[in-house]
Amino acid sequence: MYESLNAVDPQAAARIDPHDRQRVQRALEINLLTGQPINANTRQRTFLPEGVRVCRLVAAMTNRETLHLRIAERFDRMIDCGLIEEVRTLMNDPTVEEGFPAMKSIGYRQVWQYLDGRRTARRCETEPLLQVDNLAKRQLTWLRNTSGNVWLDAAHQDLLDTVVRYLYQIVPQFRAV
Repeated sequence: MYESLNAVDPQAAARIDPHDRQRVQRALEINLLTGQPINANTRQRTFLPEGVRVCRLVAAMTNRETLHLRIAERFDRMIDCGLIEEVRTLMNDPTVEEGFPAMKSIGYRQVWQYLDGRRTARRCETEPLLQVDNLAKRQLTWLRNTSGNVWLDAAHQDLLDTVVRYLYQIVPQFRAV
């Protein structure tokens, strides 16, 4: 697959690790669907018509303990809503393989490995929480290093009103509504 990418989009092939099958496949898909290298599509996506402003609102927990608690509650809800049964059904589907990108997502991979005996129940419960915590930490670091963000406290009881007031300030046409 990497050789095919190198033939149609050598620039993308030079940037993507040959062993990163998911990114290699995505670059090939974009090339096949658009007839253009992946970076041409990236450049087009970042173009904004004149007069369009970009605003990023970031609602972040101010307290890491609260963030961790919410992550744990969400994973518990996933289990309560049938994640284990869903993965068991997927395992029994002959068209689904463990190596599929969707099966590598946090939670699914651990449950799959638990159901086939490669992971203990305890590790199945704790490892996804650690991975999501690490992901949240990386996302917050990335957001902190990105300019133009407006930070809001996600725990604030008037969060929605704060967002609406901010939008009224920056987008004049909202005031007329």
